[in-house]
Amino acid sequence: MKLTNKRYYFDYNSSSPLAKSVIKWFTSGDFFVANPNSLHTSGKKSLKLIRETQNFLFDTFKLGSTHKVFFHSGATEGINTFIINELNQGDGEKHLILFETDHSSAYKIKNITDHYKINLHLKTLVNSDGELQTDQLISFIQTLKGKIIINFTWVNNETGIIWPLMEAVKIKQVTGAFIHVDATQSVCKIKDWNQLSPQLDAYTYSGHKFGSLTGVGFSFYKKDYPIQYLVNGAKGVLHSRPGTPNTTGIYSVYLALSETMKSYDYAESLAAINYLKDNLDQLVKPQGFVVGKNSTNRCTNTISLFLNDKKGQDLLNIFDMNGLEVGVGSACSSGVLGPNRVLIAYGVDENKSNNSIRFSFETDLDMEKAKNYFEMIKKVLMKAI
Repeated sequence: MKLTNKRYYFDYNSSSPLAKSVIKWFTSGDFFVANPNSLHTSGKKSLKLIRETQNFLFDTFKLGSTHKVFFHSGATEGINTFIINELNQGDGEKHLILFETDHSSAYKIKNITDHYKINLHLKTLVNSDGELQTDQLISFIQTLKGKIIINFTWVNNETGIIWPLMEAVKIKQVTGAFIHVDATQSVCKIKDWNQLSPQLDAYTYSGHKFGSLTGVGFSFYKKDYPIQYLVNGAKGVLHSRPGTPNTTGIYSVYLALSETMKSYDYAESLAAINYLKDNLDQLVKPQGFVVGKNSTNRCTNTISLFLNDKKGQDLLNIFDMNGLEVGVGSACSSGVLGPNRVLIAYGVDENKSNNSIRFSFETDLDMEKAKNYFEMIKKVLMKAI
């Protein structure tokens, strides 16, 4: 996407620009929102906006009959809410399974497990293309006794590799594990992104991944789930997470998602990202490759490019000086470098694991844009390698 400052933005997995509909709402001057817990007219108007967003999400994801939804500050809070909630519940033996490919919002929960009676298992269980070895995971789980807690990353934020949702359903059916789905990078980036299984326990999203305000997200969870929130305080009229709801942020989710859905064409975006993947992979050979290039389960906006002898930060700086903004490392911690555990899990040597950059494009990527972007990327890469 070309920004107003004539730069090109290829870091959508980190944060997407505000949707046009959100900007229009702000510029209309009608975005003042009162506390939805207040009983006066303005408070009721705020509550109406939140209700409207809730109903829209239930209609979009088809989970209204089996799940509830609560709004929070973003996926980090949502993911932590469910995993920590599970760590706290019950006195029997518990096993938390985290993956080396998880986002840090889940992975770093390992640092607090000493406070709980929990068995922590850090697993790799992926092949060189990042695909989950589901049968191996199930076999491992079957050796354990007690409650099983799993964070399942639907779409990897660094590589765009998809773990099909039906694999999570299979794990659930065979093992009975509690499964939280990190769905943060799924919206309008994969086929059937809004076809969620009612069998899975919880799903978490961040609004700023598809054009809403930052600092707002939402999670679905089963209606009979005894949720405990990370924050304490009085519950309002929504009977949900304590604290004053972020009405402006919540309604921006409705506006942004409505707009993004209308512009997303899966087949067109898939053809475009495959064009970029294949051409970039050929361009950098033998000095590098597209990570997970042979996986049949890839999202429609993300490419991770590995270079044998170039640090990701150095490549980012070169692209930045040429007006192209890309990402390195985890999408939400691009400034934190070091050995990349995701690429190490894919089989990359630890000493070279941060030799990659990530291109993540707008959800309405098409072939015309892809061809234009390739020429711009090619021009910069030819200077760098």
